[in-house]
Amino acid sequence: MRLSASDGISTTTRFCTLTLLFSVDITTPNSAPFKQAGTNTADTTFSSATGSTGMGFSSELSTGKKYFEVVNAINNGYGVVGLCDNAVTSQGYNQSGFQGINNSNSHIYPGNTDIGFASGTWNQSGDVLMIAYDTSTREVWFGIDGTWYEDPATTSSSYLVGSSSTTSFKMAFGSSIGGGSAYDNSYNIITGSQTLNYTVPSGFSAH
Repeated sequence: MRLSASDGISTTTRFCTLTLLFSVDITTPNSAPFKQAGTNTADTTFSSATGSTGMGFSSELSTGKKYFEVVNAINNGYGVVGLCDNAVTSQGYNQSGFQGINNSNSHIYPGNTDIGFASGTWNQSGDVLMIAYDTSTREVWFGIDGTWYEDPATTSSSYLVGSSSTTSFKMAFGSSIGGGSAYDNSYNIITGSQTLNYTVPSGFSAH
């Protein structure tokens, strides 16, 4: 853009470069496992595990290096939240291509890997899951309540989403509960149009 300033006698002009960052809402549909459509919210119910199929999906996420947060709102336990390839139509949390965290034990899936967060760290109302990703490298980073497992500003991630042909991601919501009564989990998704709980990592922008 060009800026001009004048004192009524002379005028000075300078050219400046601006970078515009646009926040994009993340939506969920009004279809199972979601109980209602949501904008920056996800309200789910499950009566069985979604290890091999049955996860619910958000809208397509923005490409690039992005950061957003997922806050527990109502938690009856055993929710699994993460990212998968936007192109998939069926996904389980124990299938390759998905990367996410179980809120009952704060382990990474697939594989039920303990990455050092205390069991139940992201299990209470108000707990914050931090997610950063880079669609160009397929990396995803996870943190809980201000602590990163691997710092996205300084460290390559150990976890990759999708396959070599993946170009964009979406959120995937599931449950690790066995058969029985239905379990409800509700989440507030914090994007750049809202007030984030933690600082956006260097080199990333808010979704």
